[in-house]
Amino acid sequence: MKAKLLGIIALIAALAVLTIAVATPTAEGPAFKTTFVYKNGVLEVVGPDGQPHELKLNRMGGEVKAVEIRLLPNDTLLLVDHGKVWAKAKLVKKDGQINEAASATTAEERPDLTKAQQPISGTLEPYSGNSYGPYTGLINIEFNVSWSPAGYLCLGYVDLDTGNGPGVCYYGRSASASFPPNPSQRVDAMVANINSYTVSYSGTLTLYYQ
Repeated sequence: MKAKLLGIIALIAALAVLTIAVATPTAEGPAFKTTFVYKNGVLEVVGPDGQPHELKLNRMGGEVKAVEIRLLPNDTLLLVDHGKVWAKAKLVKKDGQINEAASATTAEERPDLTKAQQPISGTLEPYSGNSYGPYTGLINIEFNVSWSPAGYLCLGYVDLDTGNGPGVCYYGRSASASFPPNPSQRVDAMVANINSYTVSYSGTLTLYYQ
């Protein structure tokens, strides 16, 4: 319980200092960062050749779930869901800076609120993608997928209000990636095939709402 609590508090504290979205790549082969651009139902991504490719986008659906993070004047963070406080933490500051090791004052365990995992799979034709969402209130999107045959598979998300978002294209047969959006964003998680041949994939999409 204590370990889970510390994990929850660390995630809450990270919200206060999170300003940009980055990816943590793990894959068999080389990978490159890209940007997803979504406009008028068309998803575009820059391939390894440096050229933009239009992708046919299939909406796979998803669960809309939102939580609210409140920072009180006394440096207390509250995690609120439908008016109920599920977790409360006191931020620890050193020299005016927030220390990620926040100290807990009270907390109530609610695993389904902090982490939701769903299986994902599909067969993608050349230059096509699947989207999952929309989601709100997220602080992290985690992919763990494998695909066949070997080639590139792009993972990431799109902010539906701005029409773009970060992505990483991995080469090989499997990859793990993590992207931390801002909780205020309304996003779709993206899986895209930029190969000239069909690719089948399967794995998990894990969403963190703290």
